[in-house]
Amino acid sequence: MQKRMPLKAAQNEAGFRKKILVSTLSAIMAGGVSLPVFAEADTNAEKVLQTLVVTASRQDEVNTEVPVSIGVVAEQQLELDQGAHIQDSTRHMAGVTINQLSGSSSHNTGIRMPLNYDGYYLFLQDSVPLQSAAFFNHNGLRWSSYNTSAQQIEVLKGAGSTLYGSGAVAATVNVLSAEPKSEPEGKLLVQVGENDLTQLKASYTNAINEDQSFLVAGSALKDNGWRDHSGRERSEVLFKHQWQLDDNNELKTQFQASTLTDLSSTSLSETDYRENPTSSGLSDAVLAIDPQRESDFARVSTEWTHFYSDALELSLIPYARYSTNDYIATWRSYTPKGESDVTTLGILAKGVYSHDNGSETLFGLDMEHSESDMTSFQPLDVTVTSWRGGSTIYTQGFKYRDQTVTYNNLSPYIQHNYRATDNLILQAGLRYDYNAYELDNKLAETSNDGFGNRQLADREDTFNSLNPKLGFTYQYDVQSSFYGRLAQSNRLPTASTLYNLKSGDSGSLAGGVEEETSTTAELGYRLQRQNLSLTLAVYRMDIDDAIVSAKDDNGDTYRTNAGEVRHEGIELELAYGFSDDWSGTLALSRSRHEFIDYVNNGKDLSGNELMRGPNGKGSATLNWTPMDIAGLNLQLQVDYFGNYWMDDDNTRRGDGYTLAHLKGRYALAPDLTLYGRVENLFDRDYAYQSEVSWGRAKFYPGAPLTFSAGLEYRW
Repeated sequence: MQKRMPLKAAQNEAGFRKKILVSTLSAIMAGGVSLPVFAEADTNAEKVLQTLVVTASRQDEVNTEVPVSIGVVAEQQLELDQGAHIQDSTRHMAGVTINQLSGSSSHNTGIRMPLNYDGYYLFLQDSVPLQSAAFFNHNGLRWSSYNTSAQQIEVLKGAGSTLYGSGAVAATVNVLSAEPKSEPEGKLLVQVGENDLTQLKASYTNAINEDQSFLVAGSALKDNGWRDHSGRERSEVLFKHQWQLDDNNELKTQFQASTLTDLSSTSLSETDYRENPTSSGLSDAVLAIDPQRESDFARVSTEWTHFYSDALELSLIPYARYSTNDYIATWRSYTPKGESDVTTLGILAKGVYSHDNGSETLFGLDMEHSESDMTSFQPLDVTVTSWRGGSTIYTQGFKYRDQTVTYNNLSPYIQHNYRATDNLILQAGLRYDYNAYELDNKLAETSNDGFGNRQLADREDTFNSLNPKLGFTYQYDVQSSFYGRLAQSNRLPTASTLYNLKSGDSGSLAGGVEEETSTTAELGYRLQRQNLSLTLAVYRMDIDDAIVSAKDDNGDTYRTNAGEVRHEGIELELAYGFSDDWSGTLALSRSRHEFIDYVNNGKDLSGNELMRGPNGKGSATLNWTPMDIAGLNLQLQVDYFGNYWMDDDNTRRGDGYTLAHLKGRYALAPDLTLYGRVENLFDRDYAYQSEVSWGRAKFYPGAPLTFSAGLEYRW
């Protein structure tokens, strides 16, 4: 276990660690990072990589000591990627898929699960949640600083609720931004590409005095998209300040703000997908209103750390967060407009006590108060003709929703790492979550508003959960270790799940969706040598009372609890240095996602596989860093996404795909670097997602061959 240290010492340690990482493997747990130049290493000495990770235990720990599968994309790989969307740096992780949706800033996620839009993932920025579990948005990572100043990405796979609470079911994704430095450093990157892609990134860090340092960063991105009526604009600023008050106290303050605009496109029919994949999928009437998704985000936080003694460290992070989300729902034929905002005040309190025998106790308390205002209304007159006959007239100005939801959370937790022997660490943890909702509905109560929507009376709902975990790490020798864990997680029904109901929902369902619980069992093995890293993980995740979408007799979708769902699989991550010039990584996963007990609208789906879950996923990279061409690094990446069911009835398979990408960098001068990337190198036609709904197939086409290049100046 890695004990934290004051800021000055930590900065010195970070500099030393960077030198070590240059001569050894660099965070290769994820199979998605570039390997450094091995010629700079002492090849006669045996070195073992110990990558520091934060997400596994809410503090710095070496990856070999945590009983959990955690993937890391390190700074070296992020610099090589120079990605315009977070998918560019994560799709090569075993069992991880984060898809960019139709050229926008939006995304959906599939980590140890099928691709989905549900709250099975917790998204963090510098270990602080980017959004509330009560108001989960599958696009949460668009609010991270990935496009501005990402230094490391960590993906904790599997249950994480014992430390992080609701939503940390399948994975916890933590985007870590760059830290201020004590020496001046400036960066300016200009990137251009096809479809009028333009990205500008700039940052500057320096010391104010011997006790204080700061970092200021900003980015602006514009992309017209490769499909009709797609594209995006994004701007962000980030400010960080570190202050060593004295030997025992330090402050870290952060401010982040961004604004995003995404043009909207939608799925295509099979005919359009085959013959006209660049079309928007929207009717002329919808295009006439120019549907867009607009979002603003701001967050401020201060972390106070007090080193009470050599054994006890205390920290407190108060934070405030504000986000808006305004959009035209183009996935509905009548295109309603939704407007919402969420304001949050929260506190993350934590203590770490280091025992004399090398054991460690982590304890803390998380608190959150969030309030959301949400309206949904009809922006224009629309007549929709049903494929079953008949038509519905939607009148401009009609309100479907107008409500305020208040959410409060109180969550104490504790985790103890017991060093039983020099080689064996045992871990036990427990977290209690109290979650309370309060609905203020400004519309009249009704079972049907005339358009199939149910309006509830004002109400309050509470949820209580207890999430334990047990784990172990056995260090077989200096190079290899085994780990195992058994952990429980929970997923709250969101405010929209609880209160945005259809008239087809029965009285028992109205506002009565229960939280779901999951149990993750996992065994793993790690091997790390001078030029080799291997990670193997086998897992099973059983979900009880899974919150799923169902359809009533009228075809309206509503949310309900299924009986049981199982996700299980195996993951292999391998990195190897072939020579001073060549290295490579391999990431493979095989999984199955199955309804164990589920009846939907009278149809027994037990034994069926969930839709959008690939039977396999893989990625391989080949890195060339020639010793005789200083400053050159090229990487060839091949990604495989297996076929999958397009519906829960398992009537049709969606085609998988294999894509190749090429990226590189070349140092023109010590302070000037040229970057380039080619996506979908062989211009493959593919759909990153397809599904069948009411007998109709829908396809989401993937981007064709795409070029981009950038130039970075450092001073």
